[in-house]
Amino acid sequence: MGLLGFLLWIWWRLRDAGLLGPISRMMVVNAVTGLLYVFLIFPHLPQVSYHFQQIFEMISLGSIWFFYAWSHYSTGTNFPSGQDISDSRTDAATLQEVLFQRFAPAEPVLAGMQWLLIPALMAVGLFWLWRRSQKQGLSPAAMVLGFALLAPVIALIHQHFTSLYFYYWYLSYALPLIIAAVAIGLHALVEPLVYKKSVKSYLLTIIMLIGFFTLLSWQTGSWSGRPGRIARAVDWPINEKGIAAVEFRRGRSLWIATKDGQSIRMRDVYEAGSRQRAGR
Repeated sequence: MGLLGFLLWIWWRLRDAGLLGPISRMMVVNAVTGLLYVFLIFPHLPQVSYHFQQIFEMISLGSIWFFYAWSHYSTGTNFPSGQDISDSRTDAATLQEVLFQRFAPAEPVLAGMQWLLIPALMAVGLFWLWRRSQKQGLSPAAMVLGFALLAPVIALIHQHFTSLYFYYWYLSYALPLIIAAVAIGLHALVEPLVYKKSVKSYLLTIIMLIGFFTLLSWQTGSWSGRPGRIARAVDWPINEKGIAAVEFRRGRSLWIATKDGQSIRMRDVYEAGSRQRAGR
């Protein structure tokens, strides 16, 4: 969509008939590809409709979902904590209390990175692309990145009206876009220094870049005593019999989602003498 939009924009500005050929070919190729997808998906539509109406639980996203998801995609951390989410779910704490009386005081640097530094770098990067487009014409990078960043917004709008399950990893395609926007923002900040071509400006550029990545590594490190960081390996809890208390097996587990985005997986088994399905 971004590339097609860029071609249409260039054609509208230049009125160049030679662009109609590439635009037409792109539309035909996408139409043929989409037609193949239609033939593959149509036989499954009755089943999908049945699941949506009879099995899937329609569930809206809570406000805390967005902060938790942004914690994952901006810094790779798990904040607010599981306890904070549980308190918010049971109305033991409001969202404002969780964010400004628990998370921010406990992790002020990380909160500043998530809420201020990363969004500011993304905004600077997008503004730099826009200014560059004003001077040199709209670039494919600006068009593609702009349309791509709209995709998560459109997905969330779709979820708002359908209330279907929406896990955090459904937006995983947005992670490269966030990284690209942050990288462009850093480039926009250091570009004037590099063009000065002086030892002082070069040193300042190196200090800024090293400082940013050092701060990011420090805040996202998963060493001991750092809650909310995503560890590389975590052992399953052991029950009183010395057996792993959690067990996931493909085809024998059920996913459960809550409106704050938390997901719970239950073993798909039956209690002895009962027809009730029970979770472990």
